[in-house]
Amino acid sequence: MKMKRFVAAVIAAVSCLSFAACGSDTASKDENVIHIMSSGDSSANMERALVDEYNKTADVKAVLDLVTSADYQNKLQTVMSNPKSDSAPDIFFNWADALMIQYARADVSAPLDE
Repeated sequence: MKMKRFVAAVIAAVSCLSFAACGSDTASKDENVIHIMSSGDSSANMERALVDEYNKTADVKAVLDLVTSADYQNKLQTVMSNPKSDSAPDIFFNWADALMIQYARADVSAPLDE
């Protein structure tokens, strides 16, 4: 039962994030797709399962863009340097560090809380 609540909470968060994410305003991005950038490779089974579950009923589909753990920070910094590009994720995961403050100050990200 706890797992179902967790999955439901994550799916709800992903749904909300499609409106308050760090993505772009560019016309070249498909408005019916959100890209979620996450660190992982073959061990990202939870992320894949959540995205698959979300996509079963969502009008806006989610795509999981996995980046190897070793390359994640560099890749995130690169794509966030131009958040309006097609390569910038709509949703991303990151550690609470100075880069998050930088992204918030540059108005290219939004918090998950109220």
